[in-house]
Amino acid sequence: MTLQNETPPILASNFSIIVGVIEQYGWFLLIGCILVMYLYNKYKPTLMKMKQNHEDWKEAEINKKDPDRVHKVQLSMEQARLKLQQQVNVDSEKRKEADLKREEAQRQKKIEEWENHQQGRGYHNKSRFSNPSPDNDSGSNNTSKPKKKNTTMKSDFNALSGDGGGSCSYRPSSRFSGGG
Repeated sequence: MTLQNETPPILASNFSIIVGVIEQYGWFLLIGCILVMYLYNKYKPTLMKMKQNHEDWKEAEINKKDPDRVHKVQLSMEQARLKLQQQVNVDSEKRKEADLKREEAQRQKKIEEWENHQQGRGYHNKSRFSNPSPDNDSGSNNTSKPKKKNTTMKSDFNALSGDGGGSCSYRPSSRFSGGG
């Protein structure tokens, strides 16, 4: 006796029925699925709002029956608000301290600039060195200024002609390949 796996006749007949329906009404099924998806996406916000209203109504009914629960919820919300407010207060104190430090640094910089002005070093010293040495008052600077490039063009230069020189100029190939 040999064992063979045969498809049960009920599955084979149901499969053939389903395939027949898809073959005959496939486009209608596809359009129907697309229409259902469109309607679901269009009315989803309305459905969610209705669901939220229903949940709020249930919550209100529960709160009417149990005022102690409402009191506990309000206390926990108040504690959370106080905790957040304390965090905001700490952050604002840190910001105020940073602002005061920055203002103090600016005030010290202005005082230093005024003292430099009083000593004859210039009011707003734009030198690279933040603390110039007083022994370098000879008046001669050893730093040389960068030389300017000569940017004069040739008199026959035309930017549109492409005669810029070099190997980057474009020259189209001839149309006729010369031979013999």
